[in-house]
Amino acid sequence: MAFGQVALLPAVGHAALRLTVHRVAPPIPTKVERDISPRVVSSSMSDKADSDNHSNQGNPNNDAYWESRGYDERPDDWEDQVAEDDKDKDDE
Repeated sequence: MAFGQVALLPAVGHAALRLTVHRVAPPIPTKVERDISPRVVSSSMSDKADSDNHSNQGNPNNDAYWESRGYDERPDDWEDQVAEDDKDKDDE
């Protein structure tokens, strides 16, 4: 039976059974197929800058972290503030 083809099977009791062939997922490529497949690599300076900024905004020892949270710069007691935040998260 081909994809999308419908077949009626003999009646069972008062109802006929209907069988439809559905498409299945394509096979997963083998390691060899993956190794020879073309790779698309596109990178630019803005991609790196965006990635760096994203990383910096998650790093409390970086000014970008504090600026993204409304501070003008990293506070002098930033280590204490991070420790307090960590303690509060542990208490939850």
